Amino acid sequence: MGRRILNDALRTMVNAERRGKAMAQLQPISGVMISFLNIMKHRGIRST
Repeated sequence: MGRRILNDALRTMVNAERRGKAMAQLQPISGVMISFLNIMKHRGIRST
């Protein structure tokens, strides 16, 4: 289940960026996703 949540979140972020949106609403939120997104933010990784 954890992999699918991360996959869906990343797909949502990529699709929002392709459409030129600055934000994407991610649901459901899990502790694993929060940790993963914080790592991406601190390392400066973009979704595309």
